[in-house]
Amino acid sequence: MVYLVHKYSPNDDSLYPVDSYKRAEINQIFFFNSRVLFPPFRKAVNGVLKKGKKDICANLLEDMKEGFQFLEEHLADRLWLAGNRETLADHAVIPNVTTMYTVFKIAPTPNISAWIKRAEKLPCYEENIPGLIVSKKLYDRYFC
Repeated sequence: MVYLVHKYSPNDDSLYPVDSYKRAEINQIFFFNSRVLFPPFRKAVNGVLKKGKKDICANLLEDMKEGFQFLEEHLADRLWLAGNRETLADHAVIPNVTTMYTVFKIAPTPNISAWIKRAEKLPCYEENIPGLIVSKKLYDRYFC
């Protein structure tokens, strides 16, 4: 994502600011997404698709919920993940969060729900919808 911003929008730093502090905030969210949010999701889906498990290990679901709790608290004092304007952090995380909500029926929380509603208004959000439809079909097929 960072490469694409640099390549196709080198003079626009709105999604990935030049300011090192703002970049550090965005990078922190990238790491949170890749090390906390995504791993239990991947393990759960792999368990179903590769091993034929019909139920999700309670600890994986709990790990997902802990990640969401952190995200909920993080969004308590900001509109977007890295402040009060949309950044690459939001674009990186929104597909994972909305897919996890869709697949695992995790109850939405107020701050995450409000953030999702804001993200849904972004012009690029429509790119997320086909993936959510496929995820829902997979859920209906394998998890029900």
